Amino acid sequence: MIKYPKEWSNIEDHLSQKTDLTVVTMDYKSVEYQEIANLFRQTMPTAVIKGIQRVQNSRLWKIFNHQADYVIKKMNEEQDISQKNLQLDDVTRLLFHGTSQTDPKMIYESEEGFDMRFSNEGMWGRANYFAVKSAYSNNYCYKTSIKMTLPNSTQEQTIERRKMFLARVLVGQTIALASDKTLKMPPLLPGETTKRYDSVKGFTNGSDVYMVYSNKNCYPNYLITYSLV
Repeated sequence: MIKYPKEWSNIEDHLSQKTDLTVVTMDYKSVEYQEIANLFRQTMPTAVIKGIQRVQNSRLWKIFNHQADYVIKKMNEEQDISQKNLQLDDVTRLLFHGTSQTDPKMIYESEEGFDMRFSNEGMWGRANYFAVKSAYSNNYCYKTSIKMTLPNSTQEQTIERRKMFLARVLVGQTIALASDKTLKMPPLLPGETTKRYDSVKGFTNGSDVYMVYSNKNCYPNYLITYSLV
């Protein structure tokens, strides 16, 4: 039985397979909205949030959840943590991601979600990159322009809107590494010949960043729309 996030709404539509995708515009008064907004504002306090959407893609979530179950099982089998009953929150983190020139819809509506095949080779090789700080991902945000007439004005103006994801990332067992553009996957765990770390951690431009080398290890949880003025 697939375990859907407790905060998902209209869950019966997903259980009955009536729909695979629901994008929910969240109530700014809700606790969930405020928690995400506060996380975003920690490093972007002057940005103006225009809306936060929760992405409910049951097909992508099933893939992510299955991978998380595998990582939890693998970690629970490790001798040093054998007595710990790990849960999803123990092996994942909410991290920011800017999609640059790619419309976020192309990610949350796609079969793969985040797709490292379209990523450039970065400081830690070709991977899906995520940041602890929203200010870091702002450098890679998706930008759009809309035309609207502002209050107390009769002239139409062009207004910029920015978007970034707050993704749920399966970091699992992570290893901190210096920049290495030749990386294609995380290194092997100590003493192992087949099992590897689940993610790589680095530091650049004032933020911790995490790299995962499989599309299964990340899910586009929330989409934040904002402006800088």
